[in-house]
Amino acid sequence: MADYTIVKANVKTSIVDGKKPVLARYEAGEALTAGMAIALNDAGLAMGVNIGTVGIEDVKGIALNDAATSQPVDICEDGYVDLGAVGTIGDIIVASATGSGAITASSDLVPTNRVSIVGYMTSNDLLRVDLANTGVTKG
Repeated sequence: MADYTIVKANVKTSIVDGKKPVLARYEAGEALTAGMAIALNDAGLAMGVNIGTVGIEDVKGIALNDAATSQPVDICEDGYVDLGAVGTIGDIIVASATGSGAITASSDLVPTNRVSIVGYMTSNDLLRVDLANTGVTKG
């Protein structure tokens, strides 16, 4: 399986079983797109996660809107996000080794990839954001 193909126009939070999403707003440190996995750089700016780059390898959440550099971006740090993508129920979703905020199923990681868990799929398009920045490199 490859990186998830996100339909950015369809990215939105959902309330499931009364659980409201936990949202935060940050300043974009680069151009960002809805559906990207977001990290914060050393200056506290939102960047697309890159598990191969020190300082932006830990997932903070999923971008809910597009943002140009220096513009505000809202992210979901915990809760449910409709990705507008087709996934597989039960897949563990991680930051992809391709960088740029891409996400993929954990089964796509290869040895030497850092394991930064974004969450898991509860339906074919609904991601439960449940972050775990493990600091572990897949063996």
